[in-house]
Amino acid sequence: MSSVEELNYKIGILIKKLRKDSNLSQVDMARQSGLDRTYISRVEKGNANITIASLYLICNVLKISVKDFFSQMN
Repeated sequence: MSSVEELNYKIGILIKKLRKDSNLSQVDMARQSGLDRTYISRVEKGNANITIASLYLICNVLKISVKDFFSQMN
């Protein structure tokens, strides 16, 4: 696995964890962020390169700053 693929995977795992901790479905996340549900699914699986803009929208829904999001990455 390349470093980019590994980063995408780690970002996706954290988004999924935070979404579930917030009791949100992918549909809820999509509706509140303005992103497509299938895109969120691909991001959570590590199959999409998330943009900073999309991460910002997701973090807003999760009520976390982008800085705090990255501080939670292992």
